[in-house]
Amino acid sequence: MAPIGSRHAWVVEELGKLLRQQAGDRALVWSQNPVRLSDVDEPQPDIMVLIPRPGHYRDSLPSGPDVLLAIEVSDTTVAYDRETKLGLYARHGIQEAWIVNIRDRRLEIYRDPAGGIYRMKLERNASDTASPLCLQDLSVALAALLSD
Repeated sequence: MAPIGSRHAWVVEELGKLLRQQAGDRALVWSQNPVRLSDVDEPQPDIMVLIPRPGHYRDSLPSGPDVLLAIEVSDTTVAYDRETKLGLYARHGIQEAWIVNIRDRRLEIYRDPAGGIYRMKLERNASDTASPLCLQDLSVALAALLSD
């Protein structure tokens, strides 16, 4: 994997902060921590929105059903995130995944996993807002994240 650049790091931090502020105690927002999907699959999404539980995953990592939303922030890894990570997330029942495509300045939203793929893809650009299925009242303004 390529080293994380300043824009990537900034988007992860800003988006994580926004999600934490709006989600409050309704969800746990984790940044760049692992999710245990199988004995051999333990990816580290840039951000995960998790079902809250006592101990906040102190004693065991979250698994696929614990993840309400997985987010990848991509500048140089868009193809890998689309071709490898999305399939992994869909196979393990993660209901929604986002790719924040910095290079093309758009948000790709994937929903409805079945058979190892997401059957629905939505796209948003910098002038839009987005809301995850798990917290539909939460609103992410994309202008700051996707603008030059």
